[in-house]
Formats: sequence, structure tokens, C-alpha cells
Amino acid sequence: KPDTDLLKSDTDLLKTDTDLLKAETTSTGDPESKTVDMETELPEVATTDKLEEEISDDEEDQTETPKPVGQPPVKKLRTQGGSSFREDPYVFFTEDEPLWLNQIKSFYNVKPSFPHRQLLTRSTSGKKRKIYCVSALVRDVLINNEDRLKIINTGIIIWQRSEAKGVDCDFRFSQEGIYTIAPYIVDRRVSLNKTDLATLLIEASPQLTALSDEAQTQLNNIGMGSCIVDYIDTSVQDEPPSKFLLCAWRGHSTLRIYVPKGDRMHYLRLLDYSQPELVIKTESNDT
Repeated sequence: KPDTDLLKSDTDLLKTDTDLLKAETTSTGDPESKTVDMETELPEVATTDKLEEEISDDEEDQTETPKPVGQPPVKKLRTQGGSSFREDPYVFFTEDEPLWLNQIKSFYNVKPSFPHRQLLTRSTSGKKRKIYCVSALVRDVLINNEDRLKIINTGIIIWQRSEAKGVDCDFRFSQEGIYTIAPYIVDRRVSLNKTDLATLLIEASPQLTALSDEAQTQLNNIGMGSCIVDYIDTSVQDEPPSKFLLCAWRGHSTLRIYVPKGDRMHYLRLLDYSQPELVIKTESNDT
């Protein structure tokens, strides 16, 4: 019996030790097991933070002011006087423009009805190279919108600078605007026949003696400088006559026209030259 009591006592002690071990494990926990639990919990914490950020972003998007639909951004106005671009100014002739009164009007004997205030240049100082002409409406638009519009080019060239010794006017006619200015020009005009006109178109700078007596008589009454050549073809009956206006230069002993080679060929075809490219001469004998 004593042996049996000892065996019970040992069994109770073993049971007590086992209970104590379980209690310690429950209170303190296994360090390795605790590390594993924390690692498994980290993704859950990160997922929660990400979800909170997404909710915050959605709230910010909802609070933003909605942008107007269909309205393009307002562009900055580019003015003529600003630094965004630079174009030569448009300077219109005044009522008492010296260049007009002292040279052009008197030299070409321009009719008073010509609206010279519609003439303009592209420089405020120095020698003016070209003189343009615009309509009255275009003139008003340019003057009233000088600082609002970017205009590259406008008008047609009426005169352009061509200085020559012994000539009182520094500007000659331009073929581009010859039909605009011709109705207002009284002097410095020459009427030629078909043969004389063909001579001017074929020769680069023919002598005055190569023209008809009638043409020479008219040219003797015109001093050196720019002039207008008139041609009227009345040979074809029952049809309106063909009319040509060409700008020319009367030299000391020559007469030449300021017409490009391509236009010369065109006019020669109108004068019944089937192959004008074979007869046009390009050498110049102007004096």
C-alpha cells in the first residue's frame, strides 16, 4: 500500500507539472509562433491602409470642381504692337504726303480723283521700296485694327523704286497694278500698233529707231522714265477689241517693257505667234 501511495503521488506531480507547462504556454506564448502570427497579420494591415487611401482619393475626386465641357482654353491675344510677332507696319499716305505731291503726282500727272490716301508703304523711315494700293474698306480695317490683327501682306503694287540719273521720279509703274492706276494717268502713255508691240515683246531692249515713226513721235514727247504702253487690236471684226496695258521704261535711246518672259510668250501668242519661245531674245541693250 505504501508503494501504491507513492505511485499516486508521482502521478499527481506529473499531472501538476503538465498543467503548469500548459499555463505558461498560454500566458507567454511561443516566440516563434508569435512571429509567425505577426507576419500573417501584416498583409491584413497593409490591405486596410490601401483601402483607406482609395476611399480618400475617391472623396477628393468628388470634391474637385467639374471642368466645363466644350469650351477650349482661352488663347492669349497676339497683337501687332506686342512681342509675339513682328511685321512691317502699314503706313498710309496722308493728305499732304510729300512723296505723293513732290514726285509721283506731278511726274505722272495723276488725276485729282485718284484716292491717294489709299496708298501705303511698309516702312516708317528710310527709302520706301514699294507703294501699294488697297480699297477704302481694307484701309478702314487696317487702321482700326492695327493692334489686333496679324496681317502678312495686302494690297497690289502700283509703283516700285527705280532710281535713275536724269529722271525726276524715283518710282516706276508695276505691271501688277497697271490696270488699277492706268485710268488715272494722263501723261506718259504711248499707243503702239501690233508690229511695235511684237518688237517690244521679242527684243529685250529695242532701240527707238526700231519702232514705227508714229511711236517715235510719241516717245520724243516723253522724257526718260516709266510710262504705259497701250495696245488695242481692232483687226477682228464683230468682236470686242483686245486691249493690252504694259508698263515700260523709256531710256535715253531705247524702250523696254517690264514683263516676265512667261507673260511675253502669252502676249505673243495673242499676237498670232505660234512659237514665241523661239523668237524671244533675252540680251539687254538698254542705255
